[in-house]
Amino acid sequence: MDKLAAYVAQLKRYNEHTNIYSASAYGSLDWHIEGSVGLGQWLADDEGPVIDWGSGCGLPIVPLAISRPDRPMVAIESKRRKTRFLTQVAHELDIRNLTVVTQDIAEWAKQNPVMGTVTAKAFKPLPELVGYMMRHHLSPKQLLVPASRASWETWRPTLMTMPRYTSRFHQWGAHGVIEVQRS
Repeated sequence: MDKLAAYVAQLKRYNEHTNIYSASAYGSLDWHIEGSVGLGQWLADDEGPVIDWGSGCGLPIVPLAISRPDRPMVAIESKRRKTRFLTQVAHELDIRNLTVVTQDIAEWAKQNPVMGTVTAKAFKPLPELVGYMMRHHLSPKQLLVPASRASWETWRPTLMTMPRYTSRFHQWGAHGVIEVQRS
């Protein structure tokens, strides 16, 4: 069994006793895995860690870490029931480039103010995420948010209010990502 399939199997098994992913959404898991792996093509060309805010059950960071073993990855999640799962997955699947942190993002950022690429799939809706970043003075070099073209069109005016940032939408197949880059 490959690591992506093993991750899905572990997620379903863990979810039987600790709810970290909606069982009614299992039919979408393959699509989410494919989209998570696809994010790798948009990572900034640096060697710094990819940081996932609000990692939850590990989408997109676990599939991204599996598909990009050349890049360090950091999963930040404040809920211990979720980081227990992520730590277990990293250990059992031998994902050596994945570090799991149980901490509030703003608190973590105080100790790690320099950020390269950040992903935020389900942390907050993008307009709230932008406000959160400004309130807590978070300034990643690159922010990747999986989204549809319709979401991009809706959120584009909010993104244009971010000083020192440019944004664009990328689409591949049925997947899309909003990329926000510090100028």
